[in-house]
Formats: sequence, structure tokens, C-alpha cells
Amino acid sequence: MDTNTFNLIKKIEFFNDKEISSILEMTKDKYKIITKSDNYTLGLYPLGSYDDIKIEEKIEEFLQISKVKVLRLYRAGILPDIDKCYKIFEYRKEISLEDYLKNNSKEDNYKLGLEFGEILKNFHNIKITDVKSNWYKSFDTKLNYVLYQLGLSEKKGDKDYIIQDFINNNRHLTRNTAVNLIHSNLNLKNIRIAKNGIDLRGLKKINTGDGTIDFLVLNEASLYSKEFSNAVMKSYFSGNIPTRKFFKLLSLYQAYYLLCNMVDIRNNRENELKREKIDKIFEMYDDFSDIIPNWYQTN
Repeated sequence: MDTNTFNLIKKIEFFNDKEISSILEMTKDKYKIITKSDNYTLGLYPLGSYDDIKIEEKIEEFLQISKVKVLRLYRAGILPDIDKCYKIFEYRKEISLEDYLKNNSKEDNYKLGLEFGEILKNFHNIKITDVKSNWYKSFDTKLNYVLYQLGLSEKKGDKDYIIQDFINNNRHLTRNTAVNLIHSNLNLKNIRIAKNGIDLRGLKKINTGDGTIDFLVLNEASLYSKEFSNAVMKSYFSGNIPTRKFFKLLSLYQAYYLLCNMVDIRNNRENELKREKIDKIFEMYDDFSDIIPNWYQTN
């Protein structure tokens, strides 16, 4: 960290009555502030993100209702001298869901799945009255865009045609779905595990739509722990078997997400799923001849 930034951080009003021992850079623009009394995390963001930070305060209320263990936010403000805004929040040791599933027992992963299923159900059940959503229109627009990107490809493989046909044959299913508060981008990195519970990151605005899309993370999670994914399903659906439409929608959203990553790989763009995981998810759905992923168990 350069000296100017260090001095600016020390001048933030929140730290006026705290004796800073040291400032450690955790990642780019994220710092651990060590004081004599406590430790804090400071995040620096582009100046234009300040309004988004204020929206996050409302989102955190929803997460707390869902029994998510959100990081306590102490202060948010602006550092005009470096064209940044900032958040000061609780520092705690935590790991990603991916790391947790890799390094814990089947029994512990199962227990975590039961807890996450309850959290997800609570989150989806929060009533949102001031946000209008046309899920079919918004998702159909996304489908059209990625199919257009696929159409620009000079070479297409069998999996491209399988995905394209599957999407076109099932895209109508999003016309009549329940509208929930959704995250829409849950992954193995932004689900965070700490000693005191589970936190969800990456939720920058209030999204509404079909809550089924938030179950996509279970397919990738099952590559590390089928016990976790099955426990989430058991907990969320109170031990009942989900409807066939649920699995059809889940497979449609999975097909869309796979195609997005396949197109990104082909165009040398940054993507979340590497080829190996894409192939495993295709196997999970038997090249989309099945709508129920092979990790799912009814007992």
C-alpha cells in the first residue's frame, strides 16, 4: 500500500478514537485494520459504487431475516482524495463453500446443507412489494443474447446443438413461475462459511424472479459433496420431492449457464466454469436427456 493511501485510511473518522497497530493488504483494495481493541476489514471501491453500498444496507436486512450471518457494517463513506468510497465492516475468519466441502466429512457437509436449505427457503419467502419483475421477459432476453452469440461461432460441436435444442424446447416454462426474492448468482465462492454460520456475498441489488435459479449452485457443489446438495433439497422442501416442473426449470437454467460459459471459453473471455466441470455437468444430466441431475436422491 502506498503511503498516501495508508495516511488517508488512518484519517477516516471511524478510526479517530482507535489506535491502529497495522494495516495489512488482504487482496486488492481490501485491508485488515488491526487496532488495540479489535480488528476490522476495510474495502475500497470505485467512487460510483457508493449508491450501491447504500442499497446493500437494505439487502443486509433481508439477509438477517433469512438467518444469514452477515458481516456487521460499521461505516460507509467517501475518500474523494483517491476517488474511492469505502466500507468498514467486521473482520472474521471464513472460507468459501468450496473449501469447506473439500475439507470436511460427509456428515458435516450434510449438516451444513440442512442449514443452507433453511436459509435459502427463508430468503425466498421474504415478501417484496416495491419491486416489479417480468421474469419471463428478462430471462428470455438473456437466452436470445447467448443464442445469438452461439450463432456467431464458426464451428459448433454436438454439445452446442444439444444445449440449443434443449433451451428452445423448454424456454416457455418461465412464462408462469413464482416470483421470489432471489440472489441469481450463488456460487461456491460467494457462499461463505464461518464458525458462527453461513453468509451470502455478491448480492448488489434487490433481484426478483424464479427462485429455482438459486439451486444451480447445488449441481457444482455436488461435484464435491452429494451429501450437501441432497441435504439442501431435503431441508428446503421439508422432505418432499420437488415437482417435475422444478427440475425442468432447473435443467433449463443449467443449460443456459453452461452455454454462457461455453461461449465465453470459445471467445477467450473470463468464465466461471472450466471445461472439465462443464463436461461433468453434462454427464450429470446425461447430455440433457434427463431433467433430474444424477446426484439427487429421494431417500
